[in-house]
Amino acid sequence: MSTLVLNVNEEQEKVLETLLQYMNVSFERVSSSDDFWDSLTLYEKERIQRGLTDAQEGRYSPAQSFLNDLLQK
Repeated sequence: MSTLVLNVNEEQEKVLETLLQYMNVSFERVSSSDDFWDSLTLYEKERIQRGLTDAQEGRYSPAQSFLNDLLQK
């Protein structure tokens, strides 16, 4: 089973709903007001905030540099 997240307007939603019903695909409509942030633990939120602060203050390594270092070991 897979989960897909789509952001669609009202017209697109109607078309997709009709198509999914025609294909007999089960689906669930979730309000766009749901925010994944609310489901995170305090620890996870703190770690994300720490990472954002580090990035804003220039404390990061480009992904390519990290991968190059990793491959050389």
